[in-house]
Amino acid sequence: MLKASGGEDPLLRWQALWRVAEWRRRRREFAEQRTCLEELVALGEGTGLPELQARALAELSRCLRNLGEVGAAVETATRAYDLARGNESPSHVLTSALLALVSALAESGRVPDAARHADELLGEVEGQSGTRWAEALWTVASLRARQGDLAGAGRLMDRAIHGYDGRDDLTVWMGLRVSAARRDLREDPPLTESARRRIDEAQSAMPFAGTTAMEQQLLSLRAEVAVQEHRGDDAQALLDQLVGFDDLLSYQDRIRLDVLRNQVLLMAGERDRGIAGLRALAEQAQANGNMDVAAEIWRLVAESLAG
Repeated sequence: MLKASGGEDPLLRWQALWRVAEWRRRRREFAEQRTCLEELVALGEGTGLPELQARALAELSRCLRNLGEVGAAVETATRAYDLARGNESPSHVLTSALLALVSALAESGRVPDAARHADELLGEVEGQSGTRWAEALWTVASLRARQGDLAGAGRLMDRAIHGYDGRDDLTVWMGLRVSAARRDLREDPPLTESARRRIDEAQSAMPFAGTTAMEQQLLSLRAEVAVQEHRGDDAQALLDQLVGFDDLLSYQDRIRLDVLRNQVLLMAGERDRGIAGLRALAEQAQANGNMDVAAEIWRLVAESLAG
């Protein structure tokens, strides 16, 4: 229908394309979503409405991150923020731009730059509730964890989890628990029981809002719990279920999955293969500008060599 129409009102086309882009995102069809969003950015420019352009740019940045193009995501989020701030856009538009910008900067390794915008993001959602509020706390919690403030990250995540009931978006409710489980597994020592409880909570919502992508994320997390508990055979069995079915995962989740596969190799005594695999993943993440992920993998390489 969109292809057949050519002379309609650009605002109506923008609204239709926005819905299609959202549908693509929910189906994890990121390459197709990117095409929609790039047209949305162009349409926003053509309408002369910076609010529409900023919204599309913020969502495009999120899509680029899912595709692993972190440098482009930072540039796109910066454009969204500059447009939203410079044109005094509504708060929800500025919030979307800040969500994209803080996430992209943190993932690119520019943590101090991300931190400068984190307080601004929290200030925009102060006194609110709902999906954007929960996503803002979630985003800043992830940044705090990257800064080494696991306690601060935990407090923010707990506020989001207890303050968001999921009525607006059950997938966000599930995603909060997935992220909290990942945070639990980064503690020293890893809080595997807490992580397992978070995973089970997310699993309970699968009949109502579950997707294949979410099922893949939960399987991956269960494999990570097994790795942390030194249950190599159980981890391998879970990873085997994902072979050939991880195409709906974001770039970041696919990297995590490949890291787990190499950790299982190390546990099985295949030290050279495991370390070589981790090195290759770290170099790949570094080449893509995903410096935060690369640093974490290099840490695993160093620990494996020391071990």
